[in-house]
Amino acid sequence: MVSVSDDIKIWDGSHYERIDSLVTTGEYGNFSSVTISKDNNYMITGTETGKIVFWSLKHKKFLYAMERVHSAQILSVIYAQDDKQFISVSKDKVIRTWNVDREIIESSF
Repeated sequence: MVSVSDDIKIWDGSHYERIDSLVTTGEYGNFSSVTISKDNNYMITGTETGKIVFWSLKHKKFLYAMERVHSAQILSVIYAQDDKQFISVSKDKVIRTWNVDREIIESSF
């Protein structure tokens, strides 16, 4: 399990104990949503400022950020079933479908 706010904590879901954390240095603001790939190797977080941030859980490190993809807080990010696409939903009333290569596939307003 993972919890997010201004940092990212990784938990043992069966014992409810924190087992690790990812250092974020505060440069992304507060995280407002999170999704984890089915193989538990990758994580995508959405922020209160409309950024999407990619992480390697396997290597416990930042991969890359997508700046200004939404003009308001991201309410939800979720991986698609194949983990090759994901969806972001924001307070800006926009729903976007992306591939993990950072290309927009579809936008809904």
